[in-house]
Amino acid sequence: MDKRTVQIEGMHCTSCARRLEKSLQDREGIAGAAVNFAAGKAYITFNPEALAEKEILRIIADAGFEGKFNDGGGETAEEVLEIEGMNCASCARRLEEALQAAPGVKEAAVNFAAGKAFVRFAAGETDHSALAEVVEKTGYRVVPGQKEKDRSETTAATVDRDETAVSIAARRMWLAVFFAGLIMILMMINMFLVPVPGYFTISLVLAFPAVFIAGWETHRGTLRSLKHFSANMDTLVTLGSALPYLLSFLRLWFPLTTFVEMAAGIMALHLVGRFLESRARGRASQAIKKLLAMEAKTARIIEDGVEREIPADEL
Repeated sequence: MDKRTVQIEGMHCTSCARRLEKSLQDREGIAGAAVNFAAGKAYITFNPEALAEKEILRIIADAGFEGKFNDGGGETAEEVLEIEGMNCASCARRLEEALQAAPGVKEAAVNFAAGKAFVRFAAGETDHSALAEVVEKTGYRVVPGQKEKDRSETTAATVDRDETAVSIAARRMWLAVFFAGLIMILMMINMFLVPVPGYFTISLVLAFPAVFIAGWETHRGTLRSLKHFSANMDTLVTLGSALPYLLSFLRLWFPLTTFVEMAAGIMALHLVGRFLESRARGRASQAIKKLLAMEAKTARIIEDGVEREIPADEL
């Protein structure tokens, strides 16, 4: 029996998927068929001696849809790539589309929350290096050395990185919140108590660490996105913080309202969100770390009525 994935076009609702699934299941030679409307794919198990691929495509066409085999037979390989640099779901979607369009790739799925990409590809058409190059061209980075590590080592490394990310996110957040807070206090004094001499200059100086030092990683993400002619959440935050800050300098020549306070406040709120996101991942990592500590190192098997103990990795 062969198991193949067919990309389906023309389905508009779940009833379309059910109708196609029934048409496939009713055909002799097909042992099993499942159609996923959301993914636009049909997963088919069939006997290649009783049913040719072109006949499967004809069944799909007779049902009113268009099908295309995702894989072309032969040896396939799978890899899970750990990705750095994704900041939002649109980043994951863009990377997934780039991987799916890469030569030799049969299937690709990117999980933003886990920071991982699952790729199934033709072993003779592409490899780890080519996939990493696609990731880098899209503006992200594959964590090196993951291919050679076993599952426990890889997970432990991910845990350590998540914990480090929480610490870095906390430092950036507090730096931005501290200076944004000073600006807000100064603004209240200037508005409701007494005019503050040199208020504009002081605000510019206080906002710089919040917008450009604490927020540098965000601006760097924007530059990466623009380099690849795309936009993400970083781009939006840069437009809401760096741009108002720079436009405020026009007040030196024109009687304009300044936006320094808004720039610092937007960056501070953004970094608070980044910290909360990193902390949520860090807590999940701690739970994984505890589970790894409880992982069995050995297993007992029975062969020909004899029980023996072997390393769990050999199962």
